[in-house]
Amino acid sequence: MTLKHILFDFDGTLIDSAPCILNCYQQVLTEFEIEPAVTVEAGIIGPPLQDTVAMLAATDDASLISELASRFKHCYDQRVATETPLYEDVEPVLSALKQRGYQLYIATNKRHLPTMAVLRHLKLTDYFTAIGAVDQMPAGQQKKGLLIRELMIQHNIDADNAIYIGDKLDDYEAASLSAVLFAAAGWGYGDWSSNEDHPVFSSPHDIISFVDGDYGS
Repeated sequence: MTLKHILFDFDGTLIDSAPCILNCYQQVLTEFEIEPAVTVEAGIIGPPLQDTVAMLAATDDASLISELASRFKHCYDQRVATETPLYEDVEPVLSALKQRGYQLYIATNKRHLPTMAVLRHLKLTDYFTAIGAVDQMPAGQQKKGLLIRELMIQHNIDADNAIYIGDKLDDYEAASLSAVLFAAAGWGYGDWSSNEDHPVFSSPHDIISFVDGDYGS
């Protein structure tokens, strides 16, 4: 196997989005005078926005979910670009991978607008062959696994030549849908043990070590 394509999750993998996201969730819940049903902590980051606000508000009221999501978007879009840092060492690792000839992609549950706002602010867009967000998918198909599959079709990516790197269980499940090798970003928001059946990277630099020496061995 020859690795050619490296796909990344975004939140919790390339960027430390938790503080800004959690502050906005808390602000929205306070505005609506809703006591969160679960703790507003980094572990809730990852699923699509409407799923998360429904969980936080413990509601299946479509109208309320829509209102909460809309208010979150307003709050978040005003702050996301300037309040979302890269994880340490991510940019030099992206640069090194690009120099080695790998094609890099993003497949994220984050909406396209804030994703691009962050990437432009951090001056990272040129590293990526394609940047995919689930809200670019047709209604009813806005799932990360389907997004990965669509990127693979559009860019002629063979599963044997690709890896998807993410920090949460849903990233693993999304990669599995297309039989793409998964590796966990251990610095992110997920909880990974050393006996997982896939690589667990402790730092972004582990990606370089893996693709240079371990892939396919």
